Amino acid sequence: MEIVNCKVCGSGDWSRLFEVSDRLKISDTLFKIVKCSCGFIFLNPRPDESEIGQYYVSDDYGPYGHNGFLGFIYRHVQKVTFQIKLSIIKRYSIRGKHLDIGGGAGDFCRFLNSKGWESYIYERKEVNIKDVKRFSDLS
Repeated sequence: MEIVNCKVCGSGDWSRLFEVSDRLKISDTLFKIVKCSCGFIFLNPRPDESEIGQYYVSDDYGPYGHNGFLGFIYRHVQKVTFQIKLSIIKRYSIRGKHLDIGGGAGDFCRFLNSKGWESYIYERKEVNIKDVKRFSDLS
């Protein structure tokens, strides 16, 4: 585990909000959720480069593959959150290029592309991503 400063303001001035367990039961670690003095909330300490991969190997990771009623609810909430994210992005840029780091299956990139953005994905895990340009495609 590594202790990091805030990615928004660079400060090391944060306080613990609460702890959460690993929902996938990969480890017994209790993860600390902290709040920076600037208001940003994040995980700290967090898994380092040598540890992070173990949390992405489970078939239960993420919402992918949920069918039935749970899948229906997830997709509805996802549409709403995509609209909210887009409204936040529009505060800073009307239209342009977007890079989704850790974008999973590329759903948000496809959404932005449908709204006239040029959106790319950077995803370390090999996920079957269709109809989305990868960051490595940029030249």
